[in-house]
Amino acid sequence: MEIVKLRMQLQGESGVKLSAGATVAELGLRGLFRGVTACWLRDIPFSFIFFPLFAHLKKAFSGNDSIVGLFAAGGVAGALAAGAVTPCDVIKTRLQVKGGDLRYTGIADCARKLLKEEGIAAFSKGLVPRMIVQAPLFGCTLLSYGKFQLGLDSALAPFQLRRDVDVAPTLVCSFRSAEVLKAIYRRQEQ
Repeated sequence: MEIVKLRMQLQGESGVKLSAGATVAELGLRGLFRGVTACWLRDIPFSFIFFPLFAHLKKAFSGNDSIVGLFAAGGVAGALAAGAVTPCDVIKTRLQVKGGDLRYTGIADCARKLLKEEGIAAFSKGLVPRMIVQAPLFGCTLLSYGKFQLGLDSALAPFQLRRDVDVAPTLVCSFRSAEVLKAIYRRQEQ
C-alpha cells in the first residue's frame, strides 16, 4: 500500500485525482508490489539501526520509567535511523512514482542514474524533513510502548507473572493473557 499512498500524495501535481480504489485498479496486482524490495531495503536496515540504538539510549536517558527519557530515546533513535536510510527512501520513492517503472529497471539502475544525473547529493534529498517527522513519531510511539510495558508489569504482579522478554505488545498480551487465565484457574482449583 506504500505505492498507493505515495501516488495519492503526488496527485495534485498532475491535476488528475484518483481515489485509492482507482489507483489500485490502475496499478493492478503486480503494480501494488512495485518497489517492495526497495521498501525492504529501507525498512530492514532502519529496524537494525533503530531498535538497538533505542535500547542503549533508553538506558542513557534515565531508564524505562522516565517520560522524557523514553520520548527522547525514541525520538533520537528514530531520527538517526531515518537519516541513515534516506538514500534507500529516495530510491524507493523514485521507483514508485508514476513513470518510475518506465524510467528505471530496478534498484541498481535507479541508483546509477541518480548518481550520474544528479550527483551524490540526490541520495540525501528530504533528509532533514524525514528526520524531523520521524523524531516525534518514534518518540511518541516508544513512550507509549514503554508505559504500556510498565502497566503490563504492574497488572501481572498480583499473579506472580513477569514479562521476561521485550516483545511486541500484542504478543505479550496474547501470551500473558493465557498465563493469567491459567493462574486464575489454578487458584480456583486450590
